[in-house]
Amino acid sequence: MKKRFIVPLLLLILPMSGIAQWKYIANVGSTTSFGALTYKDGILWVGISDVRMSTDLGVTWQTKLNCAAPIFALDFFDSNTGVVASDTGLFITHDQGQSWTSLPKPTNSTIGSVRFGAIQSDIFAGTEDKTLWVSNDGGISWTSEAAQPWTQDFRSLPDGSTLAFESNTDIAINEGWIYRSTDRGATWLQL
Repeated sequence: MKKRFIVPLLLLILPMSGIAQWKYIANVGSTTSFGALTYKDGILWVGISDVRMSTDLGVTWQTKLNCAAPIFALDFFDSNTGVVASDTGLFITHDQGQSWTSLPKPTNSTIGSVRFGAIQSDIFAGTEDKTLWVSNDGGISWTSEAAQPWTQDFRSLPDGSTLAFESNTDIAINEGWIYRSTDRGATWLQL
């Protein structure tokens, strides 16, 4: 089962008299399927069927990559280096989206989550075929490990370890698991 999101506009929570408020900041297009959003080093990135960046919290946008297909996930290691997963493949930039390189896709299955690890050469991907993928060379080669159901997301911790959140796509089961790797994705232990 694929995740579905509607991303017709971006909203920002701004503190106001101690109460959080939502403020409309920009329309970045519409989608009937997927979308991704991340913020890194003063740059807001959004992906729908293209990747756009904003340096003014969404007031203005620059298109940086046109995939012409749904974007499922995106992440930036720093302001220059980012990775995008879409229906058309995996792409990486090292120059703030001025140019993109196609990476070998580790599977024909949909990549629903992609994140950098604690170092720039580590990239983690979760796929709908219940596989957790790890690259320690910037996405050139991949190793895999069977996942419970679907690895929904990853997070790097300050100590250099990485967490993987896996959850069941069957709503009736409603379970989730967190795994931790302290060796750049070579092994994972359930918490």
